[in-house]
Amino acid sequence: MGLLFTLADVTTGAFAALTTSVQEFSITVANGNTTGTDTITSVDKSLSSIFFTGQRTADSQDDFDRGMCNVVLTNGTTVTATRAIGQTDEIVAGYIVEWSSSYVKEVFHGTITMTSDTSVESSSHNATLANCAAVYCGNTTTEVADVFSSSWAHIEKSGSDTAVTVTANHRDANDTLIVSYNLIEFHAAVVNQIQEVSISMANGVGPSATATITAVDMDKTLMLNGGQEVFNTGTGVLDDSMCRGDLTNTTTITTTRVGTANDITHTMTAVEFNDAVFTSINRVENTFGDAETTDTTTLGTALTDTDSAFVSYLGSTMGTGFTGDWQANVVRSTNLITSTTTVDSVRNTASAGPLINSYEVYQA
Repeated sequence: MGLLFTLADVTTGAFAALTTSVQEFSITVANGNTTGTDTITSVDKSLSSIFFTGQRTADSQDDFDRGMCNVVLTNGTTVTATRAIGQTDEIVAGYIVEWSSSYVKEVFHGTITMTSDTSVESSSHNATLANCAAVYCGNTTTEVADVFSSSWAHIEKSGSDTAVTVTANHRDANDTLIVSYNLIEFHAAVVNQIQEVSISMANGVGPSATATITAVDMDKTLMLNGGQEVFNTGTGVLDDSMCRGDLTNTTTITTTRVGTANDITHTMTAVEFNDAVFTSINRVENTFGDAETTDTTTLGTALTDTDSAFVSYLGSTMGTGFTGDWQANVVRSTNLITSTTTVDSVRNTASAGPLINSYEVYQA
């Protein structure tokens, strides 16, 4: 069942369009392969960013090395998904958003390799911190079991007026992770403020936690996912480890899980524009029924078309109804716009849970 819990409906003013193009991608990384690609209509890579909206597989095993992918924009016409081990088919989905040069100065594309003896690694770019937002685009891992702390990462940014560093973090330095990210540098005149938050919950805390931000106009605010990390101090069960986020109100960003064991950190960024750059924003939580492999959400505000709309994915949770270990066929899904009024979330295998996705649908 799809549930729309917040809706912002805005009117476009007389200013340049926010985006030049929006293109959906769907990549199959086939059994036996570690990479897969999708071909898109040519974009300017230096003005284009990746919105990674999920992945799914028929694989019921708990091996993260074959079930976790990162996504990169290889060039102006090719999107590539990569994993560590080429076993089973994996489907990776999302959007390439080509921003107008009136709004975005540059998009930096990067990967950060975290080796088995490091849990924090970083990469630097020639940009202005106050104008930048970092976006998580997935990560690979060499972890062969379901050790979350060795497999999941989040990113944060720091820096100055002349240099910005993107840092990737995970908890256990036992495996090699390759984290993909975009750093979007907006023109200073078009954004009112950019606020990054990292929300942590210790073992025994939760099931939700919040960060207070300077008040934003929700009708003008884009939410971006920075990923999450987990430290298995508790049970390691999915309801304690998976989290989803949302812009709850004008001053609050919330991250939610179902259980309260384990330490987790979830990073998100709110980008508030000066102008009403979005025709509509639908803020959504969709919930899979126990027997559902496809959950269709009906948008509260219909899109005028699907060509200028995209999904920003903010995480998922799995409920206590699912008592097994990590099973990617059950707990992972893709989330894509299917019409002017619907978004389909698709997983390969139905199960009790429930599985809940948090995402926002923007029409520029």
